[in-house]
Amino acid sequence: MPEQAPAPSPSETSGASEADDELIIIDGDAADDPAEEPTPAAAASSVARPKPDKPKHETAPCAKARQDAAAGPKSRSWKKVLELTSKRSCWSSAQQDERIHLEVWALLELGRFDDCVEAGRRAKSAPTKALVSTCTKQLKP
Repeated sequence: MPEQAPAPSPSETSGASEADDELIIIDGDAADDPAEEPTPAAAASSVARPKPDKPKHETAPCAKARQDAAAGPKSRSWKKVLELTSKRSCWSSAQQDERIHLEVWALLELGRFDDCVEAGRRAKSAPTKALVSTCTKQLKP
């Protein structure tokens, strides 16, 4: 009976051979090979979105939205004021009182008294609280 030569180890082969064509699979498939799995950093970078250079409320479109919302009462564009104040991310934390005031004012002018009271229930400024009080008085008992 002829003797078979032992299969060469991967370090002994320099080119493709029949041994290179075989995959040895242990407990799973080739996708379980840790050498082929992405590193946590690589996986995170493929999912993570780049952070913007500045907060959204500092962008030009948001600055314009705030400016237009502030001009809304002068032109009595109450629906536009509601649309612009609904973009909460365009208003910084320090600007939230102004946003709420404009929203409550617009709701009052549009006769949406229930919504006015709800929008202004956490209002801190006296002028906004006065508008909420007016809305409350307009509600039917």
